[in-house]
Amino acid sequence: MGGPLYDMPADRLNVSTRLMGEHPRMGSYFWGLGSQMVRRQDGVPAGTVYTLPTAGDALVQLEAGTAALAIGARRLDVALSINNALKTRYRDYLSR
Repeated sequence: MGGPLYDMPADRLNVSTRLMGEHPRMGSYFWGLGSQMVRRQDGVPAGTVYTLPTAGDALVQLEAGTAALAIGARRLDVALSINNALKTRYRDYLSR
């Protein structure tokens, strides 16, 4: 008792910002930039299958989208997001 809990992910923080606007040809659009920051996992209980603590990391996230497309009378919103834009090598503590 009194030790870390089993299978608890490391502390993480997600931060993002989004620029939204209107354009005559693009319609409504947005651009986004964000980051997911994960603290080093140092609360590993003895006897767990996850014996190796993970290093902290920060991933850069990009996103863009528009609502200018249509199929018949229906508006089509299209978005693209990249969750690891800089190809940072990392390992999630709970990844099996």
